[in-house]
Amino acid sequence: AYSIDEWLAGEGIDVRLILVKGGCLHHKFMIVDGKILMTGSYNFTNESEFRNHEAAIFTNNKALIQSFAAEFDRLWSLAVLPTSVESTAVPPNPAAVEQLQQGPGSAGT
Repeated sequence: AYSIDEWLAGEGIDVRLILVKGGCLHHKFMIVDGKILMTGSYNFTNESEFRNHEAAIFTNNKALIQSFAAEFDRLWSLAVLPTSVESTAVPPNPAAVEQLQQGPGSAGT
């Protein structure tokens, strides 16, 4: 089965997994070049993009970015390399990837 972690690794992304006991890691945020923080309910999926009502907040507030960067570092220190973790995930929609690469406000362009 093709997994999202395999796809990301194939694209040169350093992938790590956090093993949790019950529940799931539901933290959603992204820091771009240490300058922009995105956080909210938004999932990077077709459902989130085209069907769900989601929220995404973008900010360049340095204190918030530092706080989220510290949280990322904490989570990264707990993470492990993927080995034989199976997933039924499929690669992201190419149009959604292109839109993410173009940046905020590029929808429909």
